[in-house]
Amino acid sequence: MPKSLLEIVPLPLNGDFRILIVGSLASEKDPLSALEAFGRLTKTSKSRLRILGAGPLEKSLRARVKELELDDRVGLLGSVDDIEPHLAWADVLLLTSQTEGLPAVIIEAAAAAVPVVAYDVGGVGEAVTDGVTGRLVRAGGLESLAAALSYYASNPEESRRAGEAGKRLVAKSFTIEASARGFDEARSTLSPRQ
Repeated sequence: MPKSLLEIVPLPLNGDFRILIVGSLASEKDPLSALEAFGRLTKTSKSRLRILGAGPLEKSLRARVKELELDDRVGLLGSVDDIEPHLAWADVLLLTSQTEGLPAVIIEAAAAAVPVVAYDVGGVGEAVTDGVTGRLVRAGGLESLAAALSYYASNPEESRRAGEAGKRLVAKSFTIEASARGFDEARSTLSPRQ
């Protein structure tokens, strides 16, 4: 885990609830569900969505943004080389993957004190502690997804607390130093070969 992610300073709250999506714009990442949940959220809060990534669903996503009349609230930025300024901008990371291992972007977001709202699939639950470092919802549950986003949008201090909890978790468990400590502890419990 690069130290720089742990050193990101979040932008101050500005009245807008800022949601970040990072990933391939492909069916397994389900960015269209993320957009639908965002569309439901905009009815109850002043929010913005920033999407980083490229892929086969980009054209469909752009068309749906227009249909939902969200052009002024959604930014599709394509692939980027540096995620750090976007993590500093974000109030929450949204992940709607239908299948997933242990997503690096969740660890990166947590390191930057950004809570995560995600579908509870694959290894996502290993990186997000529901109700502590973020919110997990059943895959495909758009209403639950929108409700989880709305919770953080209407409770910015809770969002900040969840982000800080994620940052502490990453510093404790996901840094090179933490991995080395874990290795040393495991090695010390093994009996020497005879």
